[in-house]
Amino acid sequence: MKKHQRLVSAIVVNLLIFLSVLSPALASDTRDIASRVDELFAAWNSDDQPGAVVAVIQNGQIIYQKGYGMADLERGVPITTESAFEIGSISKQFTAMCILLLENDDMLGLDDDIRTYIPEMPEYERRITLRHLLHHTSGVRDIEALLPLTGMSWVNYYTDDYMLGLITRQKALNFVPGEQFLYSNSGYILLAQVVSRVSGQSLRDFAQERIFGPLGMEHSVFWDRPGQIVPNRALAYSPQGENGYKLEMWNMPFVGPAGLYSTVGDLALWDANFYENKLGGGAELIEKMETPGLLDNGESTGYAAGLIVKTHGGLPVLTHDGAWMGYRGFMRRFPGQHVTITVLSNVASLDVRVGWIANLFLADDFVPSEQPSGEFVSPTAIELEAAELSRYEGTYWNDSDSLLRTIVIRDGRLHYLRSNGDATELGAVETGRFFMVGLQTPVSVEFHGSGESCSMMVVVGDQAPQLFEPLPELSDDALTAFCGVYWSDDLRRELQVNTEGNNIVATWVDEQNTTVGRLVRTDDILLRQFVPIPWNPMDTRLRFERDNTGDITGLSLSCDMVRGVLFKKRTKPQ
Repeated sequence: MKKHQRLVSAIVVNLLIFLSVLSPALASDTRDIASRVDELFAAWNSDDQPGAVVAVIQNGQIIYQKGYGMADLERGVPITTESAFEIGSISKQFTAMCILLLENDDMLGLDDDIRTYIPEMPEYERRITLRHLLHHTSGVRDIEALLPLTGMSWVNYYTDDYMLGLITRQKALNFVPGEQFLYSNSGYILLAQVVSRVSGQSLRDFAQERIFGPLGMEHSVFWDRPGQIVPNRALAYSPQGENGYKLEMWNMPFVGPAGLYSTVGDLALWDANFYENKLGGGAELIEKMETPGLLDNGESTGYAAGLIVKTHGGLPVLTHDGAWMGYRGFMRRFPGQHVTITVLSNVASLDVRVGWIANLFLADDFVPSEQPSGEFVSPTAIELEAAELSRYEGTYWNDSDSLLRTIVIRDGRLHYLRSNGDATELGAVETGRFFMVGLQTPVSVEFHGSGESCSMMVVVGDQAPQLFEPLPELSDDALTAFCGVYWSDDLRRELQVNTEGNNIVATWVDEQNTTVGRLVRTDDILLRQFVPIPWNPMDTRLRFERDNTGDITGLSLSCDMVRGVLFKKRTKPQ
């Protein structure tokens, strides 16, 4: 009998009562799995820090659930299985379902032009359809990056109209609709608007009437107005080093791409509907939810309607994670086994190992050739002389993925620094070959050459190698050529580029906060963590444009989720 099948009869209402009537071998197996899940969350199971709730669902029924840590540090309220969490981007599948329900009602079509419902959208070279928005193939610039690029703080409140206005004034797209996949929260803000304009109801009310009510999800609600009360809400936090934690909440409704509060119990009811649809449209509706979109060239995006389609241990998985302020959410459904693992957390720093939980409950089902190996055991490091380590110090650039990495020596050890400032120690295997210490996935780092000619190769697990080349020092001529003030109509903002010592710096004129840049290619400057999203600060690339005489006339700004925002160089004071 498979482990997850054993657990159905082992943990239903009262674990101790059921264990007393099971065979000794089965009871031992159940206790062992439960204790191993406890071990994964042991560091968060205390009364002085936030934590998480874990649930394992089979056939719509919760067969294992437990809360760890505190829902409210001020009032001493612990996390329980009844605690409600903001589930971040897991909300997208509910927004997608609302669109599909309207299609089932013959009130819209997935291949309709978005301008049919939101005529204020610009008329781009190629039309954007609702299907493009569902599958993140629209090319619409992401609101998550646009807001801070326009100088807006995430702690402020913005209306739907304000965010819609920012999206609709973008004169260009990231790419031609249908040609690429790029995750865009803006697409789901637009879909939420479509639901409202077509149905005559807010997304909150429509979802309540058509999804939450019929499924009995009594503890789920889209939070669409400041001050809205959410019963049993777990407050969200972020760590403050030696000062403990601070609240990491927000004032801004963000319904569509996020904004849904729910509990593990309600999500179990949602999960059950994928096997026996009660919302109308039969099995065809569920099939649309689970079918990935296609690019124009026929290639699959791997992204269905708010669901990512992948595999784990050789088993098909439908999944989505969520991150919003201090909240984190993880929901992975194994449809062949009718098993879903859900983790909801109220702290940004939680190291959630959903895959490990899956390994405990589904190990007997994994395809042997793709069996997850569990925790990665690092090799034994050897000692290298300081002079040898210093050969590899420097800044390295990967042009294909726009990645800037720095290698430094700290406390006699080599460290690998990422764009967000996180550092990982490198352990030496031999001269020029290292591994990242303390990770759950094997990552090798190899250096070839030394000094200015030293290149770096990084391999994560079984992924393709990433090549990093050393960055040269900036010359004075290269620096001064970029200096000036640049204006963007799309962002309605000025950016000043200047020199500071031997560095080039970029400054928003209305903020006066400078960011040091690095020349990574001819006429390309990288600004580290220039987009200040609290949970995902983004590097930004400035690509300068020249006229026929070689003079710089403007630049384009790009980050992970926004590409090609144009700035014109100002020639006279404004």
